[in-house]
Amino acid sequence: MTIQSFDLDPARIPLKHPFTTAIRTVTAVESVQITLTSSDGVLGYGEAPATAAITGETIPSIKEAVEGYICPAIMGQAVEFDCGQIIQKAIYGNTSAKAAVEMAWQDLRAKKMNIPLYQLLGKHQKKLSNDITISAGDLDVMTKHAIAAIADGFSVLKLKVGVFPATDAQTIIRFWYNLKESAHPKSEIKLRIDANQGWSTRQAISIIRTWEDNNIPIDLIEQPTPAWDLDGLAKVQSHTHFPIAADESVFSPIEALRCIQSRAASVINIKLMKTGGISSALDICTLCRIYGVECMIGCMMEGQIGAAAAAHLATSQSIVTRIDIDSPLLCTPGFYTEGPTFCGSDILMSNCPGIGTMPKKLYSERSADVNASTQQAEKR
Repeated sequence: MTIQSFDLDPARIPLKHPFTTAIRTVTAVESVQITLTSSDGVLGYGEAPATAAITGETIPSIKEAVEGYICPAIMGQAVEFDCGQIIQKAIYGNTSAKAAVEMAWQDLRAKKMNIPLYQLLGKHQKKLSNDITISAGDLDVMTKHAIAAIADGFSVLKLKVGVFPATDAQTIIRFWYNLKESAHPKSEIKLRIDANQGWSTRQAISIIRTWEDNNIPIDLIEQPTPAWDLDGLAKVQSHTHFPIAADESVFSPIEALRCIQSRAASVINIKLMKTGGISSALDICTLCRIYGVECMIGCMMEGQIGAAAAAHLATSQSIVTRIDIDSPLLCTPGFYTEGPTFCGSDILMSNCPGIGTMPKKLYSERSADVNASTQQAEKR
């Protein structure tokens, strides 16, 4: 079985609510869905969201990278051949485009063996416990969304801050006390705070100290300072007992190693759209295992194929202690079929071969083609 051809399909998936961080506000997931077709007619799926503020990629740039460089480099390759290095060397940067093509190849690879992708990657557990992100914004709206999430079974809430550094400390304190008054008193809720590089080192230390003084139940604080400033990140970590997670500071295994050796963070947030695919993500997991640093598997604001691929990675690696793959929960449903199920705070892995998830539109078109071919065969 060889990789024979590829197709690209731009997709737009509306969000249930506008999503605001210190970096951007979005109302829909804009992505490029990629289909690799093998010589046996098997289809492998991947997708890449346009996240210009983080990876520098747009819909046109993703299409150009995939059409002009990445996919041509793997055409004709045997599916069982390790295409990871070929994909990485095809073009500099363009990590989301690379991730999409690699997950489509990994999808084909597992389908050839008729097993779920997680079985190729390592051990697995059937269920993952997910968090849910509360967008930055009006305090009453944040509290309302948090109460609804708790009612749906979530015990870990991820809060976006960093837009207003001067008021972030008090916003979270007020949010927590509002939540305690409104939510079930026995609910054991933990908060993950994501500043998306929105604070200086001095601001981060001051804000975090205020939360410590007020006994806010924080599970971790993600990327409080600029991605380039590992020294600043390390200083913040040294001034708090809360785990600091590196996100935008770590795209590659080399950056992960620098972060670990600088003692800049207690947790590395791995996202396929940053690493350029599952292969590099596995390398980061290996480094973290060697150095005893925990991993969190996260996602961009992306569609369910990418999220499903991240879930396969998460369920296969024991070093992964936290899950932040909630984009399918924030998107309008009905655009994908099969694969892992995102149900409240649970991600339930399926036994479907490969990644398992596919775009509903393409799936429907393929089913229609198959039905038409069957009808024609019956007439003959």
